[in-house]
Amino acid sequence: MPPGPVTTWLRRGAVLMVAALFLAVALSPAGLSAGRLPMPDPLFALLILCRLRRPETVPAALLIGLTLISDLLRGGPLGLGTLGVLAISEALLYYRDRILRSGFFVEWAVVSAAFVVQLAFQFILLRLTFAPCPSVEALALYAASTALSYPVVLVLTRGLLPLRPTSTQGIPGT
Repeated sequence: MPPGPVTTWLRRGAVLMVAALFLAVALSPAGLSAGRLPMPDPLFALLILCRLRRPETVPAALLIGLTLISDLLRGGPLGLGTLGVLAISEALLYYRDRILRSGFFVEWAVVSAAFVVQLAFQFILLRLTFAPCPSVEALALYAASTALSYPVVLVLTRGLLPLRPTSTQGIPGT
């Protein structure tokens, strides 16, 4: 049985609060990055995690708004990250049932691979437009740190957001 409208809106508010916290930490002068490792993108992990496990908590409009704000605050190409996250979330939502039935490690691997594909897509587009882009080594470290942040985000948000997968009935592709 799907959650009621009040529960859904409370969960959306919780996602918004956690996303704001992740953006604040990422933008803080000290950050959480130690040494050469780049700051991971926990916002990506949060949004994809919620879209996979509780799609009603992160509708496309909320995902677009949060990722556009992230692009704007982080100084990246406006909308390029948003396009990647939206495309990945919709593709993963299509295969949601298969991914969730395969277990957490498969989910983690698929999400990590999807993030690498998104970074490759952004890198190619930036290269084609002659825009400055980070080195491949920096992107690989960024992808690794974000992939490692996925289970951490799951554990950190477990108390605030019930992210146990809901029924996949009625979701396209299931």
